[in-house]
Amino acid sequence: MSKDYLRLNHRFETQVTWTGYFQQKLLKTLKTAPPWRILEIGCGTGALIRNLAGLTSAEISFFGLDIDPEALRFARARSPLSPVCAAGEFLPFPADSFDLVCCHYLLLWAPDPPVILREMRRCSKPQGLTAVLAEPDYAGRVDWPAAAPEAGREQTAALTKQGIDSLAGRKLFGWMRSAGFAKPVFGLHGIERTFEEQSMFLMEESLQCTEDVVSIPSSWTMSDEQTALPEMIVVPTFFSYAVKEDSFRYQKKY
Repeated sequence: MSKDYLRLNHRFETQVTWTGYFQQKLLKTLKTAPPWRILEIGCGTGALIRNLAGLTSAEISFFGLDIDPEALRFARARSPLSPVCAAGEFLPFPADSFDLVCCHYLLLWAPDPPVILREMRRCSKPQGLTAVLAEPDYAGRVDWPAAAPEAGREQTAALTKQGIDSLAGRKLFGWMRSAGFAKPVFGLHGIERTFEEQSMFLMEESLQCTEDVVSIPSSWTMSDEQTALPEMIVVPTFFSYAVKEDSFRYQKKY
């Protein structure tokens, strides 16, 4: 079955809104001088790159890498990027090529994340940034009220069957260290939403759950008065970034 790239793009654009403040922080954290070269690994439909392009007036050349050529065609038609069809484990770029190398909701799908991170570090310029903007920890998920966790467990199980690592978020710091980063910055994204934003989020996540598990979980069916949506869904989502600096530990491992 062919992918619905419009639907995928909508999902990716939604995810990008969850880390918007952190994207701004990364751009302000860059130590190298513009013009910048930015590479996203696993760019998909280009949602993150489009958002980054709108956050700064600095001159930037964007490169988007993905293994899906159709996603790259979609991205190229809508995003200011140079598309590259390749795998994150073998980046087709010279060392020290980019001011920022980043990924967004990617490593949870990867069979060996430190391999990708080592490649990202290799391609970053000296004093450039390697940044993992968001990796969720589905095993730490919180659903409420009492009936909602059944749906959450079903969705997590379905995603695990598709190939995710449900512990990706809590593993991220260790992955960065294994990739050779001596002093990575590590953190957990916070959440603040208005009533309207939270209502929209719960509706979107309910729809996504039905897609992920194929059938609608019994705990989320219609009642006579209203749709029984969850009141709370929280998936802890972690980030990490590091400045590229020479280190004996990295040189020895790579």
